[in-house]
Formats: sequence, C-alpha cells, structure tokens
Amino acid sequence: MSSLCFKCRKKYLQCLIWVFLKPFTVEMWCVTGAFLIVIGVVIWILKHRINDDFRGPPRQQIITMFLFSFSTLFKTNQGDIVSTVRRMVMMVWLFLLMVVTSSYTASLTSILTVEQLSSPITGIDSLIASNQPIGYQNGSFVKGYLTKSLNIHSGDC
Repeated sequence: MSSLCFKCRKKYLQCLIWVFLKPFTVEMWCVTGAFLIVIGVVIWILKHRINDDFRGPPRQQIITMFLFSFSTLFKTNQGDIVSTVRRMVMMVWLFLLMVVTSSYTASLTSILTVEQLSSPITGIDSLIASNQPIGYQNGSFVKGYLTKSLNIHSGDC
C-alpha cells in the first residue's frame, strides 16, 4: 500500500520588523544580558587598578564596563592581556560569544529562509473536494495512482 503526503504553501504575511528578536526566547535574551553584565563586572574588577580607561566617576566606569563587554561582540580586544586570569575570562567570554552568535545567526537565517508550510488537505477526500491542481514529479507513479486508483480527472493533475 502506498501513501502520499501533501504540503501546501501557507501565506506568510506577518510583520518582519521585529524578526531579529525571534531567534531567541525572552529567557535567552535575559541570560545573554546577564552574561554581558557579569563579564563586564569581572573585567572591571581585573582591570580597574591597572587600566586608566576603567577609572573615573562610577557612571564612566559602568559605561566603560558595558562598552568593553558589548564591543567584544563586534571587534577583537586591542589591549594586551597579561594575567592568566584575564586570559581565562576572555577565553570563556569569547567562546560564549561564538556559540551565541552562531546560534543566533543560524536561527535567524532559518526564520528568514524556510517557508512556513501547512496543509489544509487532511486526506484524500479533502484533496478530491478541493479541486486544486495537483503537482507531481514527472515520471513518478503519482499520476497513475491519482487517475487510476482514486479516479481523479487527469486535468486536475
């Protein structure tokens, strides 16, 4: 016994303005933000005594801390990392960024490129009743199956 599977293109008219937020859940965005803050605090603790950029009023230090951890998303660190602890922190942060960035890119790509499919056809009876043209691969058994076994008019195939 043979079986056929039917898929029909679904009209996808949703607004794509905020599509860049869809690859991650709210929880994942919160975790990413928390890691951004934690890494910023750890880097500030390790560098504020020896780096003049991490000194000054508290507001400037907080801004520098966030800008440093956020800027590593887009560019490499320009400063020398002398301490082993700092190297380990940066390795963990950069590895985490690599995983998050690749996951985000893959999810966003699939959201933007994969067509959303659903089928209003629930079975052979609804296929026959729909009077929609039926597509099939040239040379396959499907045309014979539809016309001879299911008695569907060959003009619909």
